[in-house]
Amino acid sequence: MIIGNVSHAVPALHAIFGIPTEAGAYPHNAAFAAAAGTDIAHEKAIVVGKSLALVGFDVLTQGKVYEAVKADWTREKATF
Repeated sequence: MIIGNVSHAVPALHAIFGIPTEAGAYPHNAAFAAAAGTDIAHEKAIVVGKSLALVGFDVLTQGKVYEAVKADWTREKATF
């Protein structure tokens, strides 16, 4: 897992979000791929993408947010 390797060196976020699928659909199968191509899935991806961008902006531009993220990561890293 590449994100796991990165998160040992710097704070990282592996975000996930749900999309409507038919029963029994799971990532990396044809039913999920079809659901991922729908307008509602794209709308959800845009909302999540914008939200993550705003979080990243806050981390980069607001010192208190950055310090809180760094402190949480340092505390969690000590438990690895």
